Amino acid sequence: MSKHLADAYLGLAIARLARSPTPTPDRTFIEGAIDMAEFLGQLTYQEAALYREALAIKAGDRAEKIRSAA
Repeated sequence: MSKHLADAYLGLAIARLARSPTPTPDRTFIEGAIDMAEFLGQLTYQEAALYREALAIKAGDRAEKIRSAA
């Protein structure tokens, strides 16, 4: 998998989290994908940290939206 493909996949996965009915398991899966891409050398530590930050924000927003709808 190339760096561009990893970037595209992670960006899409994080974007899809905004519509997820189960954000916690989805967040865990995406965190694993970020870890794997970093381990395989497709992301630098800094890039992985940026993805993790974006993921935390998106997951927090989604969880808040679900709580407010209930």
